[in-house]
Amino acid sequence: MKNVMFLDNKWVAILFFIILSIIVRFVTFFHSSYDWDESLYILGALELLNGNLPYLTVWDHKPPGIFLLFAAALNLTESIIFPIRILSCIFVGASAYAIFILLKGNDKNKWLMGFIGGLLYIFSSLKNGGLAANSELFYTTFILYSFILAIKFVAINRGKRQDWNEFSLIFFAGFLLGLAGLINYLALLYCGALGIFVIICILKSSTKNNVILFTLQLTRAAIIGASGPIIIFSIIITLYFISGSLDEFIFANYTANHQYITSEHQPFDLNIFLSSFGSQLGANWLLWLCVFLAPFMRSKVSLDNDEKQILILSICWLGASFLAIFISRLYWPHYFLQFNPALCIIAAMVIYKILCPSLKQAVMLPIFGVLLILVGGFYTQIRDITKETLSIVKHIYINDEQYWGDDIAIISQYIKDRIISGQSIYIVDYNPIIYALSGAELPTRYLMPPHLIGSRTSKIIDVDPNDEVKNILELQPVYIIKKRLRPEPEGTIDSVYELINTRLMEEYEVEKSYAIGSSPIMYIDLYRNKSLDRE
Repeated sequence: MKNVMFLDNKWVAILFFIILSIIVRFVTFFHSSYDWDESLYILGALELLNGNLPYLTVWDHKPPGIFLLFAAALNLTESIIFPIRILSCIFVGASAYAIFILLKGNDKNKWLMGFIGGLLYIFSSLKNGGLAANSELFYTTFILYSFILAIKFVAINRGKRQDWNEFSLIFFAGFLLGLAGLINYLALLYCGALGIFVIICILKSSTKNNVILFTLQLTRAAIIGASGPIIIFSIIITLYFISGSLDEFIFANYTANHQYITSEHQPFDLNIFLSSFGSQLGANWLLWLCVFLAPFMRSKVSLDNDEKQILILSICWLGASFLAIFISRLYWPHYFLQFNPALCIIAAMVIYKILCPSLKQAVMLPIFGVLLILVGGFYTQIRDITKETLSIVKHIYINDEQYWGDDIAIISQYIKDRIISGQSIYIVDYNPIIYALSGAELPTRYLMPPHLIGSRTSKIIDVDPNDEVKNILELQPVYIIKKRLRPEPEGTIDSVYELINTRLMEEYEVEKSYAIGSSPIMYIDLYRNKSLDRE
């Protein structure tokens, strides 16, 4: 099958995937926030640009890499949302390109298989909360390229003694995994997946039976590969030690995460897992169908050595992804984004093996077939994205409705126009990105609402939520933003809400209310401090 010529140039190919990612994620540029996690990353990044290390003025239990990454993007422009959306598109496009080159390998005739894999990844990233700038979109990119380096290492070390130049591939593979782990610690589980992948590939291709030599070479590779992550985290720990904040780093990165994972309120529940996994099967039926078909396809079609190697890689990846789910015991949709690369690789192989035998030298026919598969597998996402894109063009560009569809931006602008420099607000149970968009002073470092109001999540912070809320209220915030109906009464702290409601009754009044959403409608009330000058 003839190659599509523009994909011959690697820079043109990666640019194609990034531009396609921007097109399908165009609607994200008109949303201030999709979830609270990305909002907290942005707040932490802004504080980092102000000279404050992560955890000191904005607290979270994520490793500092996500804040560093966002800060690098935010440093390029005064905009707060645009650079993060572009960053997401670049990483999604770069991941799609990585899948493309993994599947294509050195065989230009396999361009279609790589092309399918890249397209599947871009469209699958629209699901499971993938429109938000979640950490999974970023650390999976680093993991993909670490596996590419590992494949090169295996390819040039089949049955012969390695030298230090060749081991540099393993060093940089480990270094990339270290960067992934700096964004999310679950990414470090893929170190084991990479090690298993390398062992299997070397064992399958080795022509020697010298167990001692093989063990020594493998040990050396493990040490060199581990040195990358060790160097990265040593630098970070040294930085916190020099700044006198090492205890803050240890608490956020070890103590809080240990409590988060091992606390009694999060036991493994098979029923919950099966329910969550069942939802994934329904939402991503195309990818999982291909995975389930793969064993049957294996007996019907032949795979060359490179394809077998990629299949091994995907199985190792899926194993690490399942382990990450089991360890966290949390099944939020975005936790399943880490499955996407392996799913897309396997799905692309299955689709390619179905399409190609009967297409011979045709080019447009297989492309047309791929487009039909994409439309079938991602119809809902394509339909919704298309409708929203057309609405954005109509309302924002034609009708000049600047904040159409962005309630958070509307609320933030209202507050920004009514506070002065140095004044604070307090967001009780709504999106914390409003702190950044309104320009208000931060009243606490615990800006993620569940850290203070959640009966479970509050257990991982190192202060009493009641005391922290008292301190916030003593600052006399100009506005307090709160949902009219208390979210999850059984999962929030009664005493904290009693403190807030008492202060609201005594010193605040509702100045503005917003109806958010449609089914059901959620009301957001803005309480203004009555003792402050309204001007």
